[in-house]
Amino acid sequence: MDYISMLYMDWFIILLLAYMAAGLATYMVIGFVPVGRRKRFFFTANAPVLIAIAAFYFLVPVPSIIQNNYIKSVYNLKLNTENPFLFNTSVALDRLCTGHSLKGYQYFMFQKAYREDMDLTFKKSKSGITFSNMNHIVGQDQDKICDMKI
Repeated sequence: MDYISMLYMDWFIILLLAYMAAGLATYMVIGFVPVGRRKRFFFTANAPVLIAIAAFYFLVPVPSIIQNNYIKSVYNLKLNTENPFLFNTSVALDRLCTGHSLKGYQYFMFQKAYREDMDLTFKKSKSGITFSNMNHIVGQDQDKICDMKI
């Protein structure tokens, strides 16, 4: 697994990593900053971290390899289940595909919709769901979630 995939595993991963990096850096340097300037130093030192988090969620488009993996997962559920429940994913497609490119917060909303659909499909299905090899899925050539057809 590469670092980009790790960042898009769940919505809080980037927050956790940023918190650890900022906390460690602040802890290591805070002893060298005079007592009267520590509060200002803390906000000044952590401003780039907050800007990076905002850019990750609201400015930077989701890489196509991450979107492609999501598309494969949805098609895999669709192809390997008798009656897949994909209502939440369909609603997310209609509601979130408005802009030019998919942003981080939109991708995490798609993930949430897919998990809800998967839970409902598992509850509805009396037999277990088997997943095939994801390398040979019909929609593997698509790079954008908003181009997906359900």
